[in-house]
Amino acid sequence: LEVDARNPRIATDKLELRLTGCESSLFGTVNDASGGPVAAARVCLAPPRATASVSADGAGAYSICLSPIQEFVTVAAPGYGGIYERVEFKGRRMRRDFSLTPEATIVGRVVRSDTNAPVAGASVRVESIDRFFQRFAAPGAAVTDEQGKFTIAALAPGRQRLIAFGESLASSEAVDINVQAGRSTGEILLRLRPAARVSGIVTDGRDPVVGATVALGGSSLATAPLEAVTQADGSFVLDPVARGRAALAVREYEVKEPRTLNVDRAQLSGVRVVVGVMGSIAGHVTSQGKPLPGARVFGGRFEPVFADGDGAYIIRGLPADKYQLVADNQTAGAFGNAATVVLGKGEQRTGVDIDVNLAGAISGTVVEAGGKPAGGLLVFYDCNEQAAGRDRKSVV
Repeated sequence: LEVDARNPRIATDKLELRLTGCESSLFGTVNDASGGPVAAARVCLAPPRATASVSADGAGAYSICLSPIQEFVTVAAPGYGGIYERVEFKGRRMRRDFSLTPEATIVGRVVRSDTNAPVAGASVRVESIDRFFQRFAAPGAAVTDEQGKFTIAALAPGRQRLIAFGESLASSEAVDINVQAGRSTGEILLRLRPAARVSGIVTDGRDPVVGATVALGGSSLATAPLEAVTQADGSFVLDPVARGRAALAVREYEVKEPRTLNVDRAQLSGVRVVVGVMGSIAGHVTSQGKPLPGARVFGGRFEPVFADGDGAYIIRGLPADKYQLVADNQTAGAFGNAATVVLGKGEQRTGVDIDVNLAGAISGTVVEAGGKPAGGLLVFYDCNEQAAGRDRKSVV
């Protein structure tokens, strides 16, 4: 269950949690660089999906249940660099062994760009530049002291990106550094410029839009997009916002005006964002005539949506186009297709049900040119179905 407490449409005092069996789990060992066990290492379901965690035993062994929507686990231990690992719900037990390296540490100072005065109480965040890989360094954060100094420890080696923000102050540019295992950086200087507070309303031209996510991001990765959720009157507040021109987006809506904002002063209020409703496709996922909770549904978006406890799903924010929906469920070990959907502009299509009834298996051995078995490789399968629906080309 995912809940955004910022959304006024969600009744956070009436949540219902349904517990099921542990259908998919991750197990293995956590070792150090020399191969020795890391006792009491923490293996956690990484936010924002979940924060449940387990501790490895004296031999470094662990086991943790996964949910269908879980995307990452994080592994950490005192004195070691924390890592993130991408995971996928498989409906079975999967082994993942982890090796931790001695922690890297970033030390630095945050100052105002106009006066060089130290900024106390500023938030400093670090994130891996390699976060699109299978395994990458876990993020870190710190708050500056009275002298503007900060220390972020427990980092894995690799390329890291630093940003900072304070009261009415924000980074205009990120600082990229390469950290090394077991070593501390020299002092990193972060300069903050005067920032802004942006407020306004989101409307469809007639009524306020409630519970929509408003995002404002700059042209570079230095300033990660800020987000806010509109309230009962359609209002939103973004603070602090780096000054300059920034793209404006409202998740699952088409922004008609303004598509960009020129943030050129400390208070930018009264922003009126007019949006258009985008299309959606909804239905139910079933298997053998029964609802299939937790099934993944793909179509029109990079990320899947998940069927709820009754097998119902909805994909929002779709432009007018032709869509082929696919659903799968690792526990059932099967997938299914829906009929092609031709969606009109702003159309809210319902009743697009998917029966998960197709299944198969491919097995084999990967070898090198000389015939020696090659371990540790990922094997992918892709089925390209031709337009006529008769000829299939399978590629492994």
